[in-house]
Amino acid sequence: LTSLTGTNGELRQCVGVIEDVTEQQRLRDKADRDSLTGLYNRAKAAEIIENSLKGVKPRDGCVHAFLIMDLDNFKVLNDTLGHQVGDRALQDVAKILRQHFREYDIVGRLGGDEFLVFLKDIPKDVINRNINSLLKKLTLMYDDGGRYVQITASAGLALVSGGDCEFKELYRKADKALYEVKQKEKNKRGFYMK
Repeated sequence: LTSLTGTNGELRQCVGVIEDVTEQQRLRDKADRDSLTGLYNRAKAAEIIENSLKGVKPRDGCVHAFLIMDLDNFKVLNDTLGHQVGDRALQDVAKILRQHFREYDIVGRLGGDEFLVFLKDIPKDVINRNINSLLKKLTLMYDDGGRYVQITASAGLALVSGGDCEFKELYRKADKALYEVKQKEKNKRGFYMK
């Protein structure tokens, strides 16, 4: 907004421009979100987590937790009941994740049937209860005319108790924990403590 004055200094008129940035914001959000689930996509989640990790130590008695999950029997679900049911399952999982975690936790979809969550400053003594509760919620049954498929989730978890850590390192550790869990038994979780 610019004020235009006359020769003797009196205000003659104001000229301004109003710009609607709604469409620009919508496009930015679309680029940062997974189109099916509405969760952060891999790139945006990694960026936010990386920024959250810079020089920020957890409070006393707390840790930062990085969780990777993948769905057990998801391929069977797609092959048996179809990809539309598979898409619905991914949307259901996303809804459960959004409801289960705090508003400021970072929840994203890595791709396929893999998800991630970053919990900043979570009390160390509640992690087991929190993840076990989540895994119970992620036991979902789908049916189509008498054919039933149950999916569950397995999780790998990397905990950071102090010092700087990078997204790539957390991802590697959580992925290793997830791999070890999947080798032993599905619908479980594994930990990696730094």
